[in-house]
Amino acid sequence: MPRDPDFKLALLVALVGHIVVIGLLVFGYNFREITPTAGEGPVINAKIIDTRPLIEKKKQQKIAEQKRLEEQARKKREEEQRKIREAEAEKQRIAEAERKQREQEQERQRQAEAEKKRIAEAERKQKEDEARKAAEAEKKRVAEEERKKQEAEEQRKREEAERKKREEEERKRKEEEARKKKEAEEKARREQEEAERKRLEEELFGEIDEAAEDLELARAKGVANEFAAQIQRKVRGNWIQPTHTGRAEIRIQVGPGGVVLAILDCQGDNAYCSTGIAAIKRSEPLPVPDDPKALEQLKNLRIILDPTQQ
Repeated sequence: MPRDPDFKLALLVALVGHIVVIGLLVFGYNFREITPTAGEGPVINAKIIDTRPLIEKKKQQKIAEQKRLEEQARKKREEEQRKIREAEAEKQRIAEAERKQREQEQERQRQAEAEKKRIAEAERKQKEDEARKAAEAEKKRVAEEERKKQEAEEQRKREEAERKKREEEERKRKEEEARKKKEAEEKARREQEEAERKRLEEELFGEIDEAAEDLELARAKGVANEFAAQIQRKVRGNWIQPTHTGRAEIRIQVGPGGVVLAILDCQGDNAYCSTGIAAIKRSEPLPVPDDPKALEQLKNLRIILDPTQQ
């Protein structure tokens, strides 16, 4: 960008001012008062004025003027740059507006073309739909005629089957009546023979069942006693015995899987009762038999904790 003429002038003035100041400082003046000696003629009292403050003042004024001119030039450059930026922004705005206008025109054309295609597609689908509906209507008509023919044939077959069914049912009914009569007579004879046989069997097996039940109960009690001993040993193994002498008798109810269903009661020393119950809980699941009858015997099991009966 070319420089402003005012800026050049200010720069020249500042340069000259600096040269003058430097010359004064280099070559200087002797500002002492001159006192004449005797015999040298009339005495003239002369005094040289110190011009340095004036020179400094001029110097500061020139510097201030230089700064003002520089600031003025800077502002002018900024103004020119602002105008250039505004012109460029206006140019871009116009270009953007033209671009958007072109895009809008292209969008309108695209929408018009799309609408044209949509209408054509809709007309095509409508024609296809009409043709499809006509074909379906014809197909339904033909199918309906065929259905009515099949229904008429099926109705004829059903009527024929019903007639034959009634004849067959009548034949079977008569045969069934004859069979039932014969069976009733045979059943009455068998029931009489069966009643006599059962009477004899009941007399014979009544005594056998009583003996078998006594034997089964004894076997179940024996199995239960074996598992009761195992439970007693397991609980003792988990029992933390109190330090003092005592005794406890705990009654429990054992269920399937060795689960303790209930602590029924505990008689004896309190410490023995509490430590015994804790040992029972730690021992779950308890060993139990698979036989339900033997397990039934453990529903009221006594566990005795007495160190004197080890």
